[in-house]
Amino acid sequence: IPTKSELKKITLRRALPNTKEDIRIVKIGDDFDINACCGLHPKSTLDLRLIKIKKFEKHKEGTRIEFLSGNRAVEDSY
Repeated sequence: IPTKSELKKITLRRALPNTKEDIRIVKIGDDFDINACCGLHPKSTLDLRLIKIKKFEKHKEGTRIEFLSGNRAVEDSY
């Protein structure tokens, strides 16, 4: 988790959320993608249980993916 001054040096596609909380940065590869994380964080990947892709679509230069995980994915499967 970067400090406030380190955050100012990171180039992101979107503005950072206005919060006093720490902001986690998620980086994929050396230069593929970097974003401020806005999601929940499981204690372990075991907590995910299942990842269910609901839909995906082209969005600008990439792909937007809608998914469920954990109990929500399991409950949606019945």
